[in-house]
Amino acid sequence: MFESQNPQYETTRQFLFALNERYRGPLTLRTVNIVAHSLTITSDEAFLRQTEKDWSKLEHMGKKELKQLSEMREIMTGARQVFINCTANALRFPDGTVVHPTGHRPHITHQPPEFDHTYCAVVAPGEIADCPAPRKGCIYIVDRDILLASKLRDDFFTPDYVDEGRKRRRGTAFPIHGLIQYQHLA
Repeated sequence: MFESQNPQYETTRQFLFALNERYRGPLTLRTVNIVAHSLTITSDEAFLRQTEKDWSKLEHMGKKELKQLSEMREIMTGARQVFINCTANALRFPDGTVVHPTGHRPHITHQPPEFDHTYCAVVAPGEIADCPAPRKGCIYIVDRDILLASKLRDDFFTPDYVDEGRKRRRGTAFPIHGLIQYQHLA
């Protein structure tokens, strides 16, 4: 279907796949191929410079693909918020929306514990490792300990589990009331 006229076809495809993964975006393989066939896009800025008028001129571009590109633009500019689940479990909101884990889980580093004669150790928390960079329009769902350790991140929220996450069928998403963020006092 696509004999590429664009010498940067594969580079554009790889960029669009990475963009889609980064924002948990809506782009399908077909949309990526249509764009890569005619355009060279290798940065967020280059993607955002394209307008709906520019996209609609591309060969094979339909309403479905235009909608996906428009949704991606909204996510990237912060006009639409997207949830990125950095916990180990799928979460189900009260409206039935399920947000699956990304597989990317930040964690807190600490020094190896030195146990005393009672087999207890006190460790000071270190930095948050594998912490995602802030992105406009992204709300990161993180474990409670990460939320408490990251006082400066206003894009981190933690789930408020229904019945503390105990009542659910095995293999189903954890039901939640919503997302919470603690007010940090100075």
